Amino acid sequence: MKSTLILILLGAVIGLSSGYLLFGARKSPPTPAVTAETVDVSAEVMRKLQDLSEKDIEDYLKLRDQRARYEKAENILTQLLQILIADLGVRVKQGQLEQLQDPASRLPLIESAIATQPTPAPAQTPAPTPAQALPAKTAANAEWKRQGALVAEIRVENDVREFLKKVEISDLYSELRQTTSLTQSQLDVLNGAYNGEMTFDDGKQRPWGVELRLNGRLRNNQITGNHLLTLAKDGKVFSRSAGRGNITDFTGFVGDPNALLVEAGGDNGYFQLYHFEKLGYLSGNYYQKVGAGNFRKVGTVVLYSR
Repeated sequence: MKSTLILILLGAVIGLSSGYLLFGARKSPPTPAVTAETVDVSAEVMRKLQDLSEKDIEDYLKLRDQRARYEKAENILTQLLQILIADLGVRVKQGQLEQLQDPASRLPLIESAIATQPTPAPAQTPAPTPAQALPAKTAANAEWKRQGALVAEIRVENDVREFLKKVEISDLYSELRQTTSLTQSQLDVLNGAYNGEMTFDDGKQRPWGVELRLNGRLRNNQITGNHLLTLAKDGKVFSRSAGRGNITDFTGFVGDPNALLVEAGGDNGYFQLYHFEKLGYLSGNYYQKVGAGNFRKVGTVVLYSR
């Protein structure tokens, strides 16, 4: 059993020593200076590593006396353990270095040395770059458009609020950069006169009165005609948008033919409208600008045909 153990240890010595000689010892990070009673064993160990030549192995193999072979293997193993400790960047006291010569004391010393090594800091997940965050925004915008197809199934008013939550746009600014002209069917929905109100989600502000009028024609993907949109607080109009000729305040969304985009209050606010045909009115979300290129949903609007 003892001979087998020696051969196993010797094999480990040969393998590890060859690796070090072929590829070089791994550089350990610099360690702080030590006191006079401590010894830096790294340089000494590297010198001993170079001395582990084929002759040492040949000398071991030539030995016939079992005890002599055991002592030779112990000597080589001691050098190997010193190499491992030096490679870990451990600095040991001279008394501990002498303990390496004693097989009974060797294992506790190594375990103590390894236990004192600093625990690697956990890897931190880097924050997503703008390019990495883009697919997430794209997926969110695609989801509300899929939900928009359910508008035709809404038959009771209690379902409208839940529907509007599902189609809320998290990144309206991206949608504003790729709007489309209204189709004829969308224009047919908006043409006419509507009155209603816009209520705020926080409940702190009084509802706004909303009046919308549109008389437009579609030609070459361009709407022409006249339009009017007013917003009022306590019956007093504070925002009025009107014009005749080319109309650009009414557009559609790419990928959702059911949603209508209406500029409300200049470029500081927008209505995302849907036609609830079975209920006979328009309703949607109201978004307000809260910063450059940033909009937040702050309320809902309901418009009834006059």
